[in-house]
Amino acid sequence: MHYYAKLNENQICTEVITRARELPKDLDGFIKIPDYNETYLWRQWLGKDKGWSQERYEPSIEAELQDRVERLETENTNLKTKITNLQTTITELNMTNEILIQSITELTAIIAMLQAPTE
Repeated sequence: MHYYAKLNENQICTEVITRARELPKDLDGFIKIPDYNETYLWRQWLGKDKGWSQERYEPSIEAELQDRVERLETENTNLKTKITNLQTTITELNMTNEILIQSITELTAIIAMLQAPTE
């Protein structure tokens, strides 16, 4: 297993993750760590030469809530877009269905006329 500290834009570890495969070495925002260890959380990565800060930068509850609200708003917007797209698709399918029903009705009438006995 491979373990990584996920960094935010301020180089602060916000999550410790585990991967079955190694991440690319040039991937920004992830620092490989020797094992799963949550003591990296909220510490700042100072670079290869300096390592991790001793100071912790835990976010305030208000900042965490604001991040969650922003994520939920983004997800809500994405879901609204998907719903609109699905409604458009349903409308198009209903129109196609109506055309097919009309075509079947016309074909049934034509078949009935062809099967009718001629006098």
